[in-house]
Amino acid sequence: MNHVRSLLHRAGPWLVAGLAYLAMAVAVTWPLALELDRQVLGYLGFENTAQTIWHYHAWREFQGDLLRSNLQERGLLGTLANLGEIYRISVSFPEKNSVANGMDFVWTWPLDLLFGLPAYYNIKCWLILLVNGLAGMALARATGARRLACWVGGAVFSFNPWTFHMLVTGRMVEAQTFLAAMAALALLWTWRRPEPWAWALAGGALALVTANYWFYGHFMILFTLVWLVWHLLIRRPPTLGPWGRNLVFYLLTFLVVCLPAAHPYLVRLVTNERLPGLVRPDPGDHPSLERLTRQATAFSAEADYPLRQPRRGIHRGFTPPWWLPNQHTFLANATLLALLPALLLRRGGFWLMGALVFYLLPLGPYLKFGGELVRIGGQPVPLPYLPLLLHFPLLEKLFWPNQSMFLFAMCVAILMAGNLDWLLRQARLKGVAALAVSATLVGVMALEMIGRGQLPLIRSEIVIPPLYQAEGRGRGFIYLPIGRRYWEVPRDFTFNRDYYHGSDLTLVNLHLAMHGGKGLFGRPHYMAGKDYWLYEPYHLSTQPFLRWLVALGEREPPSFEPQDLEQVLAEGYEYAVVHERFCSHLTDRGAYRLDLEEGRRRFDGIFKTMRQHFGAPVHEGLEPSWDQGGATPYEVSVQRFRVAIFRMSR
Repeated sequence: MNHVRSLLHRAGPWLVAGLAYLAMAVAVTWPLALELDRQVLGYLGFENTAQTIWHYHAWREFQGDLLRSNLQERGLLGTLANLGEIYRISVSFPEKNSVANGMDFVWTWPLDLLFGLPAYYNIKCWLILLVNGLAGMALARATGARRLACWVGGAVFSFNPWTFHMLVTGRMVEAQTFLAAMAALALLWTWRRPEPWAWALAGGALALVTANYWFYGHFMILFTLVWLVWHLLIRRPPTLGPWGRNLVFYLLTFLVVCLPAAHPYLVRLVTNERLPGLVRPDPGDHPSLERLTRQATAFSAEADYPLRQPRRGIHRGFTPPWWLPNQHTFLANATLLALLPALLLRRGGFWLMGALVFYLLPLGPYLKFGGELVRIGGQPVPLPYLPLLLHFPLLEKLFWPNQSMFLFAMCVAILMAGNLDWLLRQARLKGVAALAVSATLVGVMALEMIGRGQLPLIRSEIVIPPLYQAEGRGRGFIYLPIGRRYWEVPRDFTFNRDYYHGSDLTLVNLHLAMHGGKGLFGRPHYMAGKDYWLYEPYHLSTQPFLRWLVALGEREPPSFEPQDLEQVLAEGYEYAVVHERFCSHLTDRGAYRLDLEEGRRRFDGIFKTMRQHFGAPVHEGLEPSWDQGGATPYEVSVQRFRVAIFRMSR
């Protein structure tokens, strides 16, 4: 009985903290709780939201098919013996993003089975905010702050503009920062417990961060380097021998845990052979340094968000970075409290150093204030971003330095928790008084984000036109024109929008996810593993009917035989959708724009050819298409485009 009481005594504060974080998650998304089955958290005009939903659906269907086929062919014992091969196929899933980030899918699947779409997606967003908060609280607790201050630190770590921006734009993996907090916590333990097992645990935690999202793994490696430099140069361990030995355990554990996910790609790199289901890299060179820096220096907050100018600070022309919108922002009051000297003079030196490093890194190649370059003698002030990009292994594709903002949030949260704890101690505030001060501080942070339009979080109503529901579940759709021009323009490293069709695929992705369908789009991605033969680049495909589809609207289509069509029909792709917006796509070095007049002409030509071969369409009408052209950020603008659906089976 005493053990139960002791457990409840220890777990009670964490349970209360978790309930408080959950209540905050519901509050910042209100009234989503009343519309779980009709709305989705986020902005559907940004393609990542719908693509993430489809990503989860496709992975679930793919894994289900893979496990069922193995059970039927090999039985239970044979399937268990073949798990290694199943995993290898899983992480080689042929689509734009690797399912090596499969940890995100593992805990999405049960939520999907329990609640269904879209409710499970919204609940997952709440759980991310909850778990992020608890992880930040645990990390703050490990630095010595008391529970109430730790709870505020956890709130800063989870409920901040960076996390919110990731959620409303559908970047669910980027929003999951709790694994990074756990990896940092494991790293702290190595100083207190310098045994090899502690370092092995820290290496495993770093590997989990990398497996969940490999860019975050890169940034956590940088965080580890900052930690090592600080402790070796400032705190100076008594002997370096054990450190060297323990670092070996740290790196070995990291590599061993990461190896299964990286194995298919390592084989591809070494042998230059394509494994079954492993996508070949696209042709194209990396951009020149001059081109990359030109894009970087051209960036400004005003250009990125022209509809909402950043506020001006106390000095004319100076805007602190936390006053810039969304991903370029952080909480002003939290940052100021974090920089109070009280804690910095005591035990916060490492976190201050980390905050400085991960404040500068998101700015990119050059120092900026208020979205403008800072110049000295007419020259921009360089930052470490370019040397890291050019010389740090695996960071040569770091096109989005803002992704390190989560580590700035972590450092600020820990500094703030420590300073708040120190202030509460100095003022001798306890109980209700301390709770009131902490709640007021969290409320002020919320008001700051409300004032910038970042709260409450945006929600989108799910509207799926009846035309997608008319033909039942599980059908396959081919969207025309297919593959047009996407292989004919140079790839752009920084703005690789040619990977997506853009926001007009929102309704397509949602339909396929909610109704169990599958589709082939203008650039091949997101299809079941058993349809891999269809994934071959369309302009290189030897399948005559696919080659005929590719030529529609571009040139005189070649001939195909009935058996060529039957081969595609046998894979379940029974319908062809001619979409006026797809016909309007133009690409210019990865940029993305529409030519509506050309789109109308191409739509008419494809429609005429399809009608000659397959008769009248089963549906013809107008379809709304989400866009990012609203009057304010995240406001939905809906345009309508002609669409026709043809049944290709006789």
